[in-house]
Amino acid sequence: MEHHQNTEKRGDQDKSWYGTLPGNVLPMRSDVTSRDAGDAEESDERVCSRCQGMQWLRSGEGLPPWDPRYQKMVPCDCLLAKRRRKRRHQLRALSGLPSDEQLLTLESFRSHVRGVQDAFIATRSFIGQASTILNVKDERERMSVLSHLGWMVLRGPVGAGKTHLAMAVSAAALELSIETLFATVPDLLDHLRATFAPASDVLYDEQFERMRNAELLVLDDLGKQRSTPWADEKLFQIVNYRYTYRLPTVVTLNEKAWRYLDDRVQSRLSDVSLVQMVVMRDAQDYRRRQGKNADVDQSSSLDDEV
Repeated sequence: MEHHQNTEKRGDQDKSWYGTLPGNVLPMRSDVTSRDAGDAEESDERVCSRCQGMQWLRSGEGLPPWDPRYQKMVPCDCLLAKRRRKRRHQLRALSGLPSDEQLLTLESFRSHVRGVQDAFIATRSFIGQASTILNVKDERERMSVLSHLGWMVLRGPVGAGKTHLAMAVSAAALELSIETLFATVPDLLDHLRATFAPASDVLYDEQFERMRNAELLVLDDLGKQRSTPWADEKLFQIVNYRYTYRLPTVVTLNEKAWRYLDDRVQSRLSDVSLVQMVVMRDAQDYRRRQGKNADVDQSSSLDDEV
């Protein structure tokens, strides 16, 4: 009898603890927390007040046992946040971007340099549209957002800040957990060639598929690669695949490269139904006009835009 009373008392205590949690979710007991031990990370963060550090919750309080939602285990928000951080770290490692200290962002771009304003506004708009991915509820909706991003091509003279803006797009996309690959085109083709080496740890097909299927591909300095039949064909295959499937792509190139670009690639980059082409015809040398050397065009001020 005494054992029964103790059991009831213990059960009442458990229920009162469950009652402090929001919604119909119950914290998992310690005997089942090993289910996702691999996701647990050593951390000095405060213990989550919702799951009491268990990282998983039981849903379906008050539902009958035959309901499929009854006692279903679901990850707590704290675990989902850890997974997002881990995902961003993994994507960053694969992105081809430099370290944080060398990373160029939209905030550090000097938009007052003459002739770069249109490119800056287009880049900011592209990032803004990509940020709507934070509101998606499922994978189908996520793919819809990505497919509507389209392409952005920054075309202008050497030193116009095109690489800075392309890198800014890449950095922002990674923060949104969009799988992003940033590469200068000559380096990208060198990586492909390197996969043919006997000592290569990466298979050619694996590397090629990564380039074709990245959620966002950023090609810097298109047209600067050494033109060979093999290089031209590989580059066309990548561009054409992404064009066919409307996969988001950002391209930078200078005017000379545009004139000598493969006709098939040039044609796809000129498709106004998919591509936003920003021609930075009047852009000054961005690198020479920073800080005290900045050449401000008062007639093109972005004070009302930024």
